[in-house]
Amino acid sequence: MAAEPRSDSFRRVAAPWHTVFILALIAALAYWGKLGADQTRAVLNPDRVKIYERTILFEWLVLGVVLVGVWLNGSSLFAVLGGPLAFRPSVSPGRRNRAAIPDCIHHGHFDPRSSWQHGR
Repeated sequence: MAAEPRSDSFRRVAAPWHTVFILALIAALAYWGKLGADQTRAVLNPDRVKIYERTILFEWLVLGVVLVGVWLNGSSLFAVLGGPLAFRPSVSPGRRNRAAIPDCIHHGHFDPRSSWQHGR
């Protein structure tokens, strides 16, 4: 029986070893976070800002490792980050609902005092 032709709708953007590495990194960070959470519960007043800063730092580092893997594979970084139109909504910008927010920001027409934001 002949193999089915491979669909081009999903294209590999990084090497398989990189995917395994990212999953192992995330698992290690989750385990480390669990240990840190157990230690934090023992403290009466934990420094939550420090916890949030560390979390944000590691999230950015994981994204950086992902982007390096995509770059090493020769793929476009926009395969992960999305292109300039990635956040365009499917509704017309004239409609006054929250789905129009990204389109308004994208075209520079964002006004935080506008009536659609305040429900007037």
